[in-house]
Amino acid sequence: MLLDNTRFAYATGRIRVIERLLIDRSGYNRMIDAATVKEAAEVLSEAGYAVAGGTDIFAGKDPRRLGDSFGAHEIESLLEAERRKTGELLMEVSPDEYIANYFLIKNDYHNIKVILKAEFSGAGTYDPAWLSVPGVYEAGKLAGIITGRLYGDMPEIMRKAVSQALDIFGRTGDPQLSDIVLDSARFAQMKEYAAASGDTFLSGLAVVMIDMSNIKSALRCIKLGKAADFAERVLIRGGSMDISFFNALRDAEPQIIAEQLEGTRYGGIISGGIRSYLDEGKLVSLEKAADSCIIQYADKAKYVAIGPEPVIRYFVVKEYEIMNAGIILAGKTGGIPGNVIRERIRDAYA
Repeated sequence: MLLDNTRFAYATGRIRVIERLLIDRSGYNRMIDAATVKEAAEVLSEAGYAVAGGTDIFAGKDPRRLGDSFGAHEIESLLEAERRKTGELLMEVSPDEYIANYFLIKNDYHNIKVILKAEFSGAGTYDPAWLSVPGVYEAGKLAGIITGRLYGDMPEIMRKAVSQALDIFGRTGDPQLSDIVLDSARFAQMKEYAAASGDTFLSGLAVVMIDMSNIKSALRCIKLGKAADFAERVLIRGGSMDISFFNALRDAEPQIIAEQLEGTRYGGIISGGIRSYLDEGKLVSLEKAADSCIIQYADKAKYVAIGPEPVIRYFVVKEYEIMNAGIILAGKTGGIPGNVIRERIRDAYA
């Protein structure tokens, strides 16, 4: 099935207007160089950020004391409100439910982890503020399905993953292993939605995202000396590189590992991050390089006139913008130097 690009005329038009609010390089520099947290957050206000309900970012706060009061809770509240608004926009503008679900399913799997961890801990309850919305499934309904073991209302991939996560925790008591199962299922379901949409650009994005997850996971396992069976569990099927490719790197020297990965389609972009992690253990460099591969793939749609590609690209860039906003605000409240913050933010712009 091929998508009819004319169906996306309205969505593309809306996105072209809205993307003008995306924060550009100069906006990030203004945030990083701002004298106060308030001045940094004002850039977000200009970009349309506001807490839930449209309340002004600084409502009820004394600007002279914002550095003290605008802490981790306020930052996360601000970012979560923007994620919610972005998800609602996605559902509104996308004429294809599979494209919308591709991005929204991430929230569902986050919520599944929250629900299961409440059960694993014995508490049985969780703070609703920990949930991310909107998702493909309403969070309350999802909780009822899981607690009631009513898996018939779940798609097969999700149903199997939840069942496996419960079984693994019951046998090992290790929630990390349960999270690995859920992460793998999330990517599998994203790829399934991409295939169902019939859009080759979205399917290509899914492959790049799986490849980046696998490169990061494989390198971490090698660096940390994880056993082969652990590495096998964290690697995700469906990327452009077979699992056997990563398994063959397990006992290789760092130089050989780097050379093998640099010989892939991503070598020119991710090379520096790979070597920085293998030589110096700098995980942030590896993660930033991996994200650059995803961003560069999405940027292929930058000049497409009409179709799903501009819509898909916008939501990829917007996700990184929200990530960057969190990195900058957290860095400034923590007194991290500007040059260090610049090293951490992703190069995702309008």
